Amino acid sequence: MSATSAKEPSAPADQKARDRILTDLDTNLLVEAGAGSGKTTSLVGRMLALVARGTPVDRIAAVTFTRKAANELRERFQLGLEEKVRTGAPDDPATQRYDAALRDLDAAFLGTIHAFCARLLRERPLEAGIDPNFQEVTDEDWAELELDFWNRWLERMKRDGDPMLAALGGVGVDPRSLHKAFAKVIDFPDVEFPLGESAAPDVSDCRRALEKLLARAEAMLPRAEPEKGWDKLMKVVRRLSLLRRIRDWGDVAEFCAAIEELTAGKCEVTQNRWGADRETKKAAKALSEDFASFITDIAADVLRCWREHRYPIVMRFLLRAARDFAAERLATAQLGFGDLLLLA
Repeated sequence: MSATSAKEPSAPADQKARDRILTDLDTNLLVEAGAGSGKTTSLVGRMLALVARGTPVDRIAAVTFTRKAANELRERFQLGLEEKVRTGAPDDPATQRYDAALRDLDAAFLGTIHAFCARLLRERPLEAGIDPNFQEVTDEDWAELELDFWNRWLERMKRDGDPMLAALGGVGVDPRSLHKAFAKVIDFPDVEFPLGESAAPDVSDCRRALEKLLARAEAMLPRAEPEKGWDKLMKVVRRLSLLRRIRDWGDVAEFCAAIEELTAGKCEVTQNRWGADRETKKAAKALSEDFASFITDIAADVLRCWREHRYPIVMRFLLRAARDFAAERLATAQLGFGDLLLLA
């Protein structure tokens, strides 16, 4: 009786697709697969098959997104070539091609997408309209470059009395608060932002509703701070009462700034801080609910219209800054990874 042989592992369900990667060398293929499924192995196998067929190694380009992946790919391709040379017959033309590719391995491009784009741009700087001696700005240096430009640009706008600053001021926007938005815009230079105009909201009804709520709340506030401090709604009422006295709520920007940070969570009450009797506690709870209703039913629509009105004003400012930053990078030959991709 013969011993039972070990069961051989079955072929993957997608074996035909894997085989096609190694054999269908004249077709562009899109491979979608999860981590650890063998994408790199298949890519290296396809590259080896190209070499065996006679493709010069300097005609091979394999692009990755990270340096770590590029280093791994290069190492595995080199090991694959060495294995083919070691195990192949010396007089086999394929073995000779593997050996030639191994000796000329540096002629192949095996690197990141950014390095590939930089290589193309250095080969065709005039066509791209850039200085051939451009400097690649790393991720580590990009943030410093961008912040330095933003601060200088704002200072220049202020010094020149640029009307865009006045437009921002008219809608209650401090340009210094837009730095994160600027960074986001320059991260997506190929995105088109709509700039349709929208009228400013009429805030008169909203203002009257809030003033009515404030009058009611002020009449209920304890004269002295409760032993455990002002609760959330008390703090909101005190803040809004102060803003109403020192700001012109007839100005849309001033009024919208006052209500912009209101949330239902900030209008919660601790009932026993408003008074000890049952009726006072009940009235405090009702006041909190009415403030929450004001926020969702009245203020929300006003703020939506206000943001739609401000949006094109803010975006024109940011897009101008992004264009000026891009022009400065070209003039000083400092290109970030995004520049490399777009220019290539």
